Amino acid sequence: MNEEPFFVRDGQRELFAILHRPSGAADIGCAIVFCSAFAGEHNMSRRVLVTFARLLASQGFHVLRFDYSGSGDSGGDFRNTTIETYVADTRLAIQALRQRAPCSRVGLLGLRLGSLVGAMTCAADDIDFLVLWAPVVDVRRLFDGLLRSCLAKQMAYEHLVAPNRAELKQRLLAGEEVNMGGYLLTGEMIRWADSFEIERIAKANHPPCFVVDMSKTEKAALSADARLWRTSLQHNEACQAVAITEDSFWQDLPIYRQNSNPAFQQTLQWLRATKGLRLNM
Repeated sequence: MNEEPFFVRDGQRELFAILHRPSGAADIGCAIVFCSAFAGEHNMSRRVLVTFARLLASQGFHVLRFDYSGSGDSGGDFRNTTIETYVADTRLAIQALRQRAPCSRVGLLGLRLGSLVGAMTCAADDIDFLVLWAPVVDVRRLFDGLLRSCLAKQMAYEHLVAPNRAELKQRLLAGEEVNMGGYLLTGEMIRWADSFEIERIAKANHPPCFVVDMSKTEKAALSADARLWRTSLQHNEACQAVAITEDSFWQDLPIYRQNSNPAFQQTLQWLRATKGLRLNM
């Protein structure tokens, strides 16, 4: 494996990144930047993304993984981060990738909230393709779920009599902080979630896009979030969506997941079949 860890620095911003270079295959001149999930979901899904990055490198891709500001090994304070800082982080990571691995095509792969980060980055950067894994549209529901999980853990492990979710949300909006699995959440993200509308992204022009919807149970139909993504991007003829059976590997599971073969296979198949990418795989 040819993997290069390094820091991307830009003024006060310092991002930890790892570049996976092509190994065991000819360089196809294409790179992918991973936009990870949010907070604890990133920690749980990290190994799956590492495995896929190495698989892509074996197929001739350059792959860049990085930690958002205030997360992982990157500098900064999590409390000061917003969706806008994540987009700025991603643009800085793309710039670093282009400097280290000159490629004719660069794409983004976003997981969960990282799908929104990737789509928002496309509106501000020259991106050739976009892959969305288990994309989130209803961000209010996402943060409600995170708060609910936080409360459940406090009651189960710390034996605290916690407020209900609505009360906790009001405390956040009033300026308090909530320890969410080691991440100090503030009201800024909650305000953004309450005001977010998918139409903001739908109005932007997007490159070829592949949506991979994931569900624990076998199904033929897409989830509500995936349908919204497809509808919002319906002006993009190169947007496709598939539904696969897969555990929520970004959540707490009895067994720590290292791969997601259905998502891996579907994504590689789409990359090979998308004519506009002109990949020699």
